[in-house]
Amino acid sequence: MKSWTFESFGHVMTCLAQIAELAEQLDHHPHITTCYTFLQIQLSTHDIQGISTLDIQLATMIDSLIHRHFNTS
Repeated sequence: MKSWTFESFGHVMTCLAQIAELAEQLDHHPHITTCYTFLQIQLSTHDIQGISTLDIQLATMIDSLIHRHFNTS
């Protein structure tokens, strides 16, 4: 699980749309919690009741996306 605080609600929504595209590409979907400028992503694979290579791959893609395009804390 990882969380970020964005500069604005709009940045969170823009980021979520981009995360949705990544998740669709991998056909692997995160648990998402958001409130105003806060975003939290949790990844796991139900079939194995743990973390899979898809979780790690999606987490890496999400981290890269957020690091490149958004100012967060």
